[in-house]
Amino acid sequence: GFVRYRGCPNPAWATNFMSAVFGALSCGLVALLVARAARSVASPQAGAHAKSFAAAVAAGIFFSISHTMWSQSVITETYTLTLFCIILFLATSLVWLSRPSRGAAFGLAAVFGLGLAQSHIIILLVPCLILALVLSNPRLCREFCLANAFIWILPCVLLRAGLANPWFWVAATSSCVLGFALPLRLSASGSTALGMLAIIAAGIAFYAYLPLASEGNPPMQFGYARTWDGFQHVITRGQYERIMPTTVLSLQFLDQLRWYACLLCQEYICPLALAAFLPIVRVSRFRGPSLKWWCTCLLAFF
Repeated sequence: GFVRYRGCPNPAWATNFMSAVFGALSCGLVALLVARAARSVASPQAGAHAKSFAAAVAAGIFFSISHTMWSQSVITETYTLTLFCIILFLATSLVWLSRPSRGAAFGLAAVFGLGLAQSHIIILLVPCLILALVLSNPRLCREFCLANAFIWILPCVLLRAGLANPWFWVAATSSCVLGFALPLRLSASGSTALGMLAIIAAGIAFYAYLPLASEGNPPMQFGYARTWDGFQHVITRGQYERIMPTTVLSLQFLDQLRWYACLLCQEYICPLALAAFLPIVRVSRFRGPSLKWWCTCLLAFF
């Protein structure tokens, strides 16, 4: 806001700078995670920490100067912010798996909820969230899944099924009561699970800002969120083609894998791209929380 162009605020410079800031933060988080992972697999010998530091710096630098990362960090786009949310989720999951606590669980939920408010693509990290919970606290994972199933998944299913109005409200209310009662009844982790669900809902609640932004002058016209139909259009990705998973046992999937491999080699040059597979060779050195986090990362990459 402090940058002026002919006496007026320059939002173009501000949004470009935002892309650069979140791109830099993403590269820093990558370096931090590589350092943490390298220390967990390094042999207990002199110079191990120096090697971990060197690997982390190299990873951060190579990631920052890759073509796609650099090109999206110097323009007004949302990709670096989305990437930052994904890597921050992986970092928070590492904290949770290393030191599982109520605060770490709430932090994981906060990062996930804010990520969902920023981009729909974060929904693909749901399996990673479930895996991180089940690897460290199976009871918490059970209560969290029960709360989600009864509080919002089942009512949504009933709504899509077209249940008549009086019966829908009776069934939805009963389902929500079960969603609150069952987790609290089953174990002491129930309150933490409900707290996580509330924090995720609070993160998603940032969508309520869209109608306010659309009322500005000039208005935000991306889906015209100031009307109810426009708001639904934005939050349900009406402006994009719907998500259609590729069949794994198909030629299209193999062609996509070939395209991804070619893209990877263009970004990092073939020898450097192959270096990313080295942790798989040394997977036997991962122990305890590091192994759990490695599994979570692998699922996220998949």
